[in-house]
Amino acid sequence: MKINTRQDTSFLFNSLNTGKYTAPTGVNALAGLVSDYNTIRNGSYNKLVKAYYAKMGEDDSAAKTAGEKQTAKAETKAATAAREYNGIAKDASKLKSATEALSEDAKVNLFEDKGEGADREKINGAVSDFVDSYNSLIKSAGSSGNSTVRSRAEMMVGLSVNYGMKLAGIGITVNENGSLSLDKEKLAAASTDSVKALFNGRNSFADRVDASAKVIESGAQKAAQSGSTYSASGSGVPDVTSVWNSLV
Repeated sequence: MKINTRQDTSFLFNSLNTGKYTAPTGVNALAGLVSDYNTIRNGSYNKLVKAYYAKMGEDDSAAKTAGEKQTAKAETKAATAAREYNGIAKDASKLKSATEALSEDAKVNLFEDKGEGADREKINGAVSDFVDSYNSLIKSAGSSGNSTVRSRAEMMVGLSVNYGMKLAGIGITVNENGSLSLDKEKLAAASTDSVKALFNGRNSFADRVDASAKVIESGAQKAAQSGSTYSASGSGVPDVTSVWNSLV
């Protein structure tokens, strides 16, 4: 029996796909596995993995920090706006109280003649309180970013201008900035009827101011509760309802 040794032994290496000009594919694959094994064994692979995930952690941490700062900034803006709107609502409430003290619906009607005439001291004091409350609201609401609040404040100023002559007759001057100035001596000298005509009764000057103060108070309270027109990212949020209310 004739045995071809070359043929019988070479087939053992056929799986290595040797070629004349190329390295055996099987050997290359085996070398790659050995290289991977050595990388794992000496810790290089572990170091690479740790470095990779550490970098990812740093990126996530940086993004989280930036997001937290942005959120904190938005919350600060919202808190500041809420305080401002609550302050406006408080000023509006004080003006409402001042107008109601002079109205015919007050618990004690200051203009009622009980046989000895109206109590001018109390009337004059109530008018002075009205002027102070009016000025506080005009100052706080006039620069508001809420259209309902701001427009109603502007309407109050326009109303005062329209009543300018009558107000001047009892010692109240409408200033260029919309505020009111009171001459207490002139007020004391004015007739009770002229003061009553402005501050007592339906559709009087004070009654119309009271109506605007109520709208301002409501608008400011809603703005304070709604996050003061700021989104979570700190950007402005259009206040569509306030725009509509300002037209009413």
